[in-house]
Amino acid sequence: MNIVPEVALAAIGVSIFKPYFDQANELVNYTFIDEIFHVNQVKEYWNGNFDSWDPKITTPPGLYYLAVWWLRLTGLELSIANLRLLNFVGGVLLIITTLVVKKYHNPGLSALSLFSSPLLTIYYSLFYTDIWSTLLVVQSYVVTACWKPTLTSAATSCLIGSISLLFRQTNIVWLAFALAVIVDKLAKDNYRNILQYDMGVFVRKAFANWRIVTPYAMVLIAFINFVISNGGITMGDKENHVIKQLDGTIHHIRDLCGSHCRPDSIVRAAVFHSTTVVLETPSSASGRPFSVTIGIRVSMELLVVKVSIPSLFQLRV
Repeated sequence: MNIVPEVALAAIGVSIFKPYFDQANELVNYTFIDEIFHVNQVKEYWNGNFDSWDPKITTPPGLYYLAVWWLRLTGLELSIANLRLLNFVGGVLLIITTLVVKKYHNPGLSALSLFSSPLLTIYYSLFYTDIWSTLLVVQSYVVTACWKPTLTSAATSCLIGSISLLFRQTNIVWLAFALAVIVDKLAKDNYRNILQYDMGVFVRKAFANWRIVTPYAMVLIAFINFVISNGGITMGDKENHVIKQLDGTIHHIRDLCGSHCRPDSIVRAAVFHSTTVVLETPSSASGRPFSVTIGIRVSMELLVVKVSIPSLFQLRV
């Protein structure tokens, strides 16, 4: 496959978006909404105050450590524009990740399929956790989906997924999904398209390949310990980030899935063993940041299963 046209397309896409990035930084040259917490935390770390923590921040400090490393490596001054540039670079790396999948696994994939997602592009011009959280989760998933199911691929995927937890702790959901993909690839040849039987096959394969499952189990145990010791999944400002049942969200998910996915895909998504991955030309809209948060974003972000992921792969029954 000739990847040169896709590289050219990626370059055009970045060159088109870069002026928007520059203009956004020119017009919004101040901390925007939650940026005030993120930027101030980077300033603390930049000054060596690693014990300082703003209780209003609800996510782990991965982005702030990365930002300090980024500024010191590049020699850039600490400014809002340079911190936002880090996220723009993350978007470019997302394109590169997509190109790798296109070249070796899915020729029908567009280089800009994830980069140009309307639900993601706004964060290239803001210093939020979404971009790097998305990038790391995508890379963790790509390893499980594209590599053979071995201890090496499981450990690599788990390592990348664990790093993503330092940006968004709710990425534990996608780490569990990556594990399901690996086990499903091991079990798929024994399926009979009978739900209860195939669920049994899946569970037996998981126990039979316990070495592959072990890295994920260790991270899960560590995460459970974190939730217990932290008194919840939210790191700070727990009073304003309480898990509640949002009945309206179910209707949002229904409507959005119905508008972006083929009808049969919605049915297939409900089948337990539909996590087997095969490569196919993408047939749905481009994706959403791979991070599950609590509240209003849930209705959009759960679409990853049937919108973002099919942009790289197609779920199979």
